[in-house]
Amino acid sequence: MRNPRVGAAIATINARYAEPWTVHSLAAHTGVSASTLAREFLAVIGTTPAAYLRGRRILEAKRLLRESSHPLESIAVAVGYTSAVGLHQAFARECGETPGAFRNRSRST
Repeated sequence: MRNPRVGAAIATINARYAEPWTVHSLAAHTGVSASTLAREFLAVIGTTPAAYLRGRRILEAKRLLRESSHPLESIAVAVGYTSAVGLHQAFARECGETPGAFRNRSRST
């Protein structure tokens, strides 16, 4: 990646998506200010660090919903949400369906 700070932030999110990252904590981890990281991330990736983190968490939740029978509460915590409600809201907003509906649909195909 041409921007090492953004690359470091992406690598951190991909490896540690379940941690309670904020733009400020991610920026501190990568050694820049939150405003610098947000600006550079948007310029390079086209989205915010928070949106990228949310997308990474949803991607992992989808995998767990397809491949496991773990309860939604367990999956929510495993991907970085504090409750099944938080996962449900983010998943429905990002995917247009609930985690349960996704699980049922992905298992029937």
